[in-house]
Amino acid sequence: MGARVDETILEMQKKLYKEELIKDLRSKHGSQFYPFCIEPMPTERDRLIKPMTDADRALRKQWLEDQKLSPREPVDVPEWTRKNIFRRVYHGFFDGFCNVFKPILVGSLFDVLINFRGRHARRHFAYIFQKSLYLILSYVPCGIKLSTHLG
Repeated sequence: MGARVDETILEMQKKLYKEELIKDLRSKHGSQFYPFCIEPMPTERDRLIKPMTDADRALRKQWLEDQKLSPREPVDVPEWTRKNIFRRVYHGFFDGFCNVFKPILVGSLFDVLINFRGRHARRHFAYIFQKSLYLILSYVPCGIKLSTHLG
């Protein structure tokens, strides 16, 4: 017969094996394979640690071009978007209501948002800031102490 292994050592080995298995599963994020980066030279450090060759530059350029979305993306697949029965019930009415007005509003609303963000954003921000400051100062009494703990 062989040498008998102590029970405490067996328990320690089982515990270590279980911890290693859980750690392995967490690092795989639910897959059977480990995650890996498909981007060539993802960090700036990788790009600066040694000079890039022309092939590396071409590979990086191709990667960046591949990340651009086509005009038809993102594709909305209703079968892929899972909703439970309660969400389907109360979303049904509002989705139908929105689908009626979507062709009308999408173009004009998008133009308004782009114009607000681009050309007139500073002017609108200054106007809102000025009105907010006026309201705050007009309704705060003059005798109020903001820092009472200082004296």
